[in-house]
Amino acid sequence: MITYNKIELLLLFKFNLETPMLFKFNKSSAHKSEQISRNYHRLMLQLKTWETNNSSLNLNEEYFRTLDVDITVIEKFYKDFTDNVIVPLDQQPASALPEFITQEDIFKLLSYKIFMPLAQIFAEREKWMRRIAGTDGKNAHTSESYNKFKKIFLNSHHKFVIKENLFHFEHDTLKYHHEWQTAKRQIAKEIKSLRTLQENWKEKKNKTDRKKASALFDFLDNFESIPNRLRSREEERFKQSEAYKNALSTDKLKAIELLNQHLFDYSNPQEELAERLKLIQTLYDCKILFEHNHNPIGWLKNQFNVETEVYKNLASLEQSLKSAESAFSAYMEHKIPKTAMISTEPRKESEKDSIPLTDNDKLAKSVSENQSTSASNPEIQPQTNPVQNKKNTGKVYLKVQEYEENLRRLGLFTPKTPPCSGSLKKPLTNENRIAL
Repeated sequence: MITYNKIELLLLFKFNLETPMLFKFNKSSAHKSEQISRNYHRLMLQLKTWETNNSSLNLNEEYFRTLDVDITVIEKFYKDFTDNVIVPLDQQPASALPEFITQEDIFKLLSYKIFMPLAQIFAEREKWMRRIAGTDGKNAHTSESYNKFKKIFLNSHHKFVIKENLFHFEHDTLKYHHEWQTAKRQIAKEIKSLRTLQENWKEKKNKTDRKKASALFDFLDNFESIPNRLRSREEERFKQSEAYKNALSTDKLKAIELLNQHLFDYSNPQEELAERLKLIQTLYDCKILFEHNHNPIGWLKNQFNVETEVYKNLASLEQSLKSAESAFSAYMEHKIPKTAMISTEPRKESEKDSIPLTDNDKLAKSVSENQSTSASNPEIQPQTNPVQNKKNTGKVYLKVQEYEENLRRLGLFTPKTPPCSGSLKKPLTNENRIAL
């Protein structure tokens, strides 16, 4: 396992924390291929200069070498590379990287331990992985360069993130997985902006701004409590299931274990997104209702109009949620069958797709282990989605089926109907927690 000194860890932490915010498409300025080419060659020339003029330690090692360059200079290089190469290329409609970005250059960058975060970024993007592999994902297993990349970086600090992305690359779902992850990060950014606005108002001396802060705090608190409310509702629903009741009647510890495992696996991003959209819409729909409603959210609606900063932030958040719904639907349409996911080694909790949206420490931790997020919602009718029509293929269904099989072997459970019937007719999705 690779280890890091304090400076390298600082860079990894700082870069991982800031990276998700860099990948929002910049619609205001069109990056042309010539500009990207100039920036790319300038940066690669900078790297070559460092190699020539600075003592590079451990040169006998092919990878994880140490480059003797000040950390602030490296940070500037990272930002330059992401802002002027990676992000503009994300915006390009072409399905492949331009020819001037070579496989040799990519591996030269990754040969230095200080640039290891780039491996995580490349692994998220199908264009970059195709260049690294020299082929598409389905044929990647035959690529010497791809297998070299895989061998090196699956032993790195970013093992869990890279491993999941490579799995998606090999199954031709990386594009949709990346769009879904990017959409969740954008929601995180919008929530962070609203939280900053609320904190600024709270520090003001005038009563009006403090009142605004209180109202916005209530909204954010309500918004962020949706996953817990949904989880509590799911807990009550599962307790009514035949599997749980039978386990409870014979072995309370087994019943608790079954419930805990079910809640651990439970995730319903589509429902969370829909409920969050519903909550936002209550702020500027129902105008007549709010004119006579003096609760905090009603007051918030009455005080803000389209010109205000908070209205713009809420509108941006709403658009991000809608984009996330579309990205999630596309991902679910193309995602890997559950049986294929289960056939791999079990995922650790740190590998689940979860990115808390408002806590910087939690965000940094989740990005360093696995870039993601989670969404939820009470009784509403979300838009039709293919995932809702799938039956008996979800991870939760299979987990419950496995537990029931174990109970049957012990003679503790004899179902009258096939396993996981009754209240578990609707399979639960386990892809991508959005715990916003």
